[in-house]
Amino acid sequence: MDHLHTAVRQQAMRTLAQMSKAGMLLEGKRKSLLEACFRKVFLLPPDAAGQCQDSFLYFGTLDAMDILLESLVLSSPGHRLLKRILQMLLPFTDTKHAAVCERAVARIVKLAELMARYPSVQIWSLLGHDDSSSHHGTINNCFLGQLLGHLIVCRSSKVWEIQQEALLALHHLCRYIQQQKCMTSPEDDPELPQGGGKTEAGKYSCICLCSTRDTAKAFEEYLHPADKTFILLRAIEAMKDSHACDEEELISIVNVAEEEPASWLTEVPVITRCIYKNLQHISAASARHSLNLLLISMAKQYPREMILSLTDISAACDSGAQAMWEVLLSHPLILVEVLRELNSNLQHLQLCWPFRFHRVEACIRLLVLLVSSDVTPEEFARRYHVQKSQLHPRLFSPMLQSLVTLSQSSDRVSRAQSSEAVLASWGWAGGNAVA
Repeated sequence: MDHLHTAVRQQAMRTLAQMSKAGMLLEGKRKSLLEACFRKVFLLPPDAAGQCQDSFLYFGTLDAMDILLESLVLSSPGHRLLKRILQMLLPFTDTKHAAVCERAVARIVKLAELMARYPSVQIWSLLGHDDSSSHHGTINNCFLGQLLGHLIVCRSSKVWEIQQEALLALHHLCRYIQQQKCMTSPEDDPELPQGGGKTEAGKYSCICLCSTRDTAKAFEEYLHPADKTFILLRAIEAMKDSHACDEEELISIVNVAEEEPASWLTEVPVITRCIYKNLQHISAASARHSLNLLLISMAKQYPREMILSLTDISAACDSGAQAMWEVLLSHPLILVEVLRELNSNLQHLQLCWPFRFHRVEACIRLLVLLVSSDVTPEEFARRYHVQKSQLHPRLFSPMLQSLVTLSQSSDRVSRAQSSEAVLASWGWAGGNAVA
């Protein structure tokens, strides 16, 4: 592991800063030089300050990096290098590595403070909102959401120093956004979300004193849906690391999205895949419950997109996909819509699912019968008797789950229970044949 014994790093960064001010630093070399500086400083041992013979050596090295970053930003035309530097810093803000994260977030604090001191560049141009198409396009175009997502997750860190650095960075970003809002009128940029009328001073105090949930709420009025999506994705990903972040703080971000699906849950395929990728690594019951509510909220707001997205990831037939289907099939208020969407998208299912498709179709059509008001239990039993040989055993568990859900709905209790009794009498229980 690398150690800090001399002032070589410090002197090198101060020299680079002077070269930048003098215009002697080749533009093509900036990225590789910065990457080397970040690795050599951020990846020092966690107790690097204590290992130095002189603690001023460690803090002097960090100060030299701040001087270098400021000189690079101020010497670049229109401060365009600022976005690139911030992008390079974000991978180091992983809360699993506390010392590395703290050092990186502290550099973001310095840059955010610099932004607040030099508000000469429109924030939408600087952070990826210079093209109106980015407002409604891929989340990759929305760097403001990426930056806030990383900082808000750091705000939930269990390490006090990281919390405070992240909070300070958010404070400076809020100042900068407020300044840009004052400089940009609706006539100048009709795509710019308008604030809700709180005073600038009130905003600052809110950011400094509020919870992670309120921090997300404080920024949401300035964000486009794709930005909010990235914040949500970071919160879901961070739920895997319950030892590093406050679980309840992360859940509060998910709750904000669940409560306002029209603006937070527009990127249904991206969010669905993120939940799928992380669900099996999230063990806390409260966190999994919050994700279940998020799935239900997406299914209510965007049923077709939800079903198609979940169908796409279900080809693996693993426990993660099964758990997500069970959430949708266990909720009485959305079950009918879920089954109707499945029935109307049979062709898409045929392309995605690995089962012999005539069995899939037979199962889905029987499920749809369960929610048809004009089908009696006797008619359902007759249809099942004709088609039971076509059903795939793996698909029978969702059918019984749907029956259980229907039995919770008062207007379908007798029909659902009667149908379930018929199936049980034929030797099915819990999706398995009874010997």
